[in-house]
Amino acid sequence: MLGQIACLLQLLFLAGLSSADHKGPQLTNLTETEIKYAHIYWKYKPTERITRDVGQPVGSRLTNLGYRFLVPSAERLAGITYVGHAARLRLALERARNGEALRIGALGGSITTGHGVGGGNYTYLQYFMDWLNAAMPPHQSSSEAGGDTASAGETGAVDPGPRRRVLHGWVDKAGGAAKGESVIGGGRNDRVGRIRRGLRGDGPRHMLMWPQRQRNLLSAEHSFLNGAVPGTMSGYTSSCLKIHLIPNPDLVFVEFTVNDSHLSSWGEEDSPRRPLERLLRKVLNLPSNPAVVLVNMFAMGPSNGIYWQTAEREFMEFTAYYGLPSVSLRAAVFPSATAGGAEEVSPGAIFNGGAMHPGRGGHVVVTELLITLCLEVALVAARPLPPPLFPGNHGATVETCYIQDQLQALVQQPVVGWNWTDEGRGKWGYVATEPGKTIKLKVNTQIGMGGSSSSIDGDGEGAELQPIIVQVAYLQSYRGMGTARLSCEAGCNCTSILLDAYDARPASLAVTVDIKVTQHSECHLELKSGLPSAKAVQAAKSGAAEGVTGLSSGWEGSSKGLLGYKFKLIGLVVGEDPGAAKGTVTFVRGNTADIFNRMQALGSDKPQKSRE
Repeated sequence: MLGQIACLLQLLFLAGLSSADHKGPQLTNLTETEIKYAHIYWKYKPTERITRDVGQPVGSRLTNLGYRFLVPSAERLAGITYVGHAARLRLALERARNGEALRIGALGGSITTGHGVGGGNYTYLQYFMDWLNAAMPPHQSSSEAGGDTASAGETGAVDPGPRRRVLHGWVDKAGGAAKGESVIGGGRNDRVGRIRRGLRGDGPRHMLMWPQRQRNLLSAEHSFLNGAVPGTMSGYTSSCLKIHLIPNPDLVFVEFTVNDSHLSSWGEEDSPRRPLERLLRKVLNLPSNPAVVLVNMFAMGPSNGIYWQTAEREFMEFTAYYGLPSVSLRAAVFPSATAGGAEEVSPGAIFNGGAMHPGRGGHVVVTELLITLCLEVALVAARPLPPPLFPGNHGATVETCYIQDQLQALVQQPVVGWNWTDEGRGKWGYVATEPGKTIKLKVNTQIGMGGSSSSIDGDGEGAELQPIIVQVAYLQSYRGMGTARLSCEAGCNCTSILLDAYDARPASLAVTVDIKVTQHSECHLELKSGLPSAKAVQAAKSGAAEGVTGLSSGWEGSSKGLLGYKFKLIGLVVGEDPGAAKGTVTFVRGNTADIFNRMQALGSDKPQKSRE
């Protein structure tokens, strides 16, 4: 097998010695099949291959994650040489899936720069960014038009805001932009491309200012900086990292398999692996905690046409040790090619960019490896929940528990005869001390159950909604307590209920009472304070309360001490189980209010600066 691979690579090495022609792929000595795919790769556009994922609901952030891959799945899976836990990559993709703009950098040599394929517009990095911007675009922001561009060469450059204005860049051989300059390059957006071509002209790439007027024409995109420099190895990039890496990166591609020495000398002080490890550790230790993906390219000239003459196998030690996902052009192409596998990875269609670089086919293959990797990670992170074990037992998608300040938000003004007080105990609620006082509340009892309707027949659209249980939390105590009547006044329907705040036990407790209410987005409830309950009156008459143990000696079991009109409303709990016979909250503990107060205190702290 190794002999077959060596012979194949030697033939490709001879076929790829000519310089790359930016007007089209090199077709010398290629087979008909290789010519066919060389042309397909040359015209490859990721945005034209994105499809809607029919398994996702309309409007979902996952809708555009379908993709018409050119490379077969077997070869793509072979080319994903390490995944590991992919924790950082998973987090970055989850943020992108939720509409947050990412900052992406690439470090490497001339392959990542775009040599052999016609420039940076046709590299795996640009293809990947085209896909990411179309599949998981950032949310638009009204503040996107403002802000200055951070210099790519400045240390600690200030982030320019939601637009992430360090865009689509190349760094020149001198090692970066001059102070105050923005590095720009080729994008796939036609309007942006016209602006850039107008600025650049037909001459070689060079550093240019990016005028604010022209920046404002850009749509919201993830930002990236291609910091690759032709002819450099990982040692240079490690030393000059801040010049070549976008500030506060979220994802960084590292491509040095071809440029770094293939010689193995792990034990020596001058081991060629030491600079790469320093580079990886520098990137991984950045405050933004970026994900790092190793992009292992392959070229005929540097390897002398020998399959194993590459640094890739030793780079894999770092991927396993540091848990870095990696993709491999070599692994995706050659095992299949030598076994007469998929014609899509016919080597001549991949390696036609000259002896030193793969052609556009190589960048397309790596692009599809990266997309496959990201889709696997993103879809696992965003995989929807399975159906509930109990049919229809979804969780409510609206607020259901109203205590403390949240209870205040339900109350309709004006409020007369009910006072918002904690009575010096930190347990807030509305208290009435006279009969005939009314307080009105408006609450949403139409609970959205995971997007379903929670109907009689299950989740069928348009079917009748079943009633839900609303639980009223109020204070019960042994003296001075009255009653209140709860009724539905508008929007929803219910049978009014009399709430009794008296309890003969020598304790003060928060209790709940169930009331069955129809579902409505604006259910108007009315609570009216009343007279002492019959139980309290009977206790006062019989003097039974005097026999209760644990009372203070000054307590009188008479109408003077026992009877009263106080009623304290503590909260409302909207049930989550349509058609249920009873609620699930039996009482509200004192710690509920304590925890709520601590949570509110945390929420009122000045927010920490978010990671850009």
